[in-house]
Amino acid sequence: KADLLVNLRDPRLPYTRYSFPSKMLEYMVSGTPVATTRLTGIPEQYWGHLYPIDYGAPHTLAQQLSAILALDPDERRAVGEGARQFVLERTSARTQGKKIHDLIRAVVGRAET
Repeated sequence: KADLLVNLRDPRLPYTRYSFPSKMLEYMVSGTPVATTRLTGIPEQYWGHLYPIDYGAPHTLAQQLSAILALDPDERRAVGEGARQFVLERTSARTQGKKIHDLIRAVVGRAET
């Protein structure tokens, strides 16, 4: 029943360059809109389905979250539903399995030549 899910991490911390917060997939597949700090580990194609937050002072974060919550609820729901569809289409077990399969075929194919 949440209006917005929030995942805030300090993007200046070294581990965030290599980190994709797995909870983001769970948040996105819920269909609830998600606000998150812009982390290097989150691929660019995800940002069309998330509300980016600039990490900073608590009052700055509060202003950004308030601005998102002030958006039309139908717009927020559409973003959340778009995120859900994106995750279901791009990260399902079948989709990920195909990526692994294709990678193995490509590596084996190179080894045979």
